This record gives sequence, C-alpha cells and structure tokens, in this order.
Amino acid sequence: MIPSFLYDLLALLLCVAGILLLRLSWRRQRTALVWTGWLLLALSPVVWSVSAGVEFAVSYALLALSIAAWLLIAVNVERQPAKAGNGAVDTATLPATTALHKLGTFLVAGPLAASASLLACALLVGLASGAESRGNSMVLTAFVFPLAWGAAVVWVCASDRLLRTAGLLLVVTVVAALGLMP
Repeated sequence: MIPSFLYDLLALLLCVAGILLLRLSWRRQRTALVWTGWLLLALSPVVWSVSAGVEFAVSYALLALSIAAWLLIAVNVERQPAKAGNGAVDTATLPATTALHKLGTFLVAGPLAASASLLACALLVGLASGAESRGNSMVLTAFVFPLAWGAAVVWVCASDRLLRTAGLLLVVTVVAALGLMP
C-alpha cells in the first residue's frame, strides 16, 4: 500500500511540471510542450483524487496551480534599471501612489467592499427567496458573494475618487445591515 502523501507529492510535482512546460512552450513556441504541459495539469487532480477524494482533488489542484504559477512569475520577473532622463517628471500623468492612498485603497477594497458585498447579497437573496427557504438563501449568498466582492474590488481599484467610492460602499453596507435587521 502506497502512503497518501506520496500521491499528494506526485500530484504537486505534476502540477509544477505542467506549469514549467507551459512556460517553456510559450517561450520556445513548441506545440508538443503545450500538449504535454496541459496533460500533466489534467493528471494532477486525478492523482490527487486517489488520496483526497474527488471533491477535494479539484480544489487542491487549482490551489497548487495558482501558487505554482504565482511563484514562477515571481521568480522570473525581469527587473530593468530605470532609464536616465532629464529628471523632469510629469506628475499629472502619475496615479496617486502615496502610502496613504495605497492604504486607503486596501481598506476600501478589502474589508469595506467585502462587508458591503456580503450584506447586500444576503439582503437581496433573502428578499428574493423569502423566509421559508433560509438554507437555500445562505447557499445562494455563498455563491453570489465572491462575484459581488470581485466586482466591488475592481470598481474600487479602477476608481479615481476613492472617498466617493468608499462613501457609496458605506451607504450600501449600512442600508443592507438595516434591511437585514428583524
């Protein structure tokens, strides 16, 4: 009997090898590497299902795929020295990148957008499904919430007026919280 951690290790290695082959194929333009990379990535959840079951295998494979891809990107970042210029910087074209603005964007896109999205989803799903199917409304909220939060984060990061966006999200949070109160 083969220990389950060996299956996990094999699945992880298949995932990492698949990512590396896809990266090599895109640099060298070889279709055989593309097919081999995708095949290894497809085999990874199959091997993981032996040790963890099918319901967890897909999640593990996608998580390992994401982490491996991010690590590969982080390792292969090409840093180029800044070009020497005349020293003049056109500040009108630069985005607001002060530390305070970054912190504000993080706080608005993180906890505020999450709470606004979750409360709004819970309110809308609760109103749409009624009180008789409370379990169904919770499940539907769990499925709709990540989409709403993602949309809110994109909106916050794309907005050039952070205070207005934060105010609107705060209004949504308060109105949804008041609507959920019995």
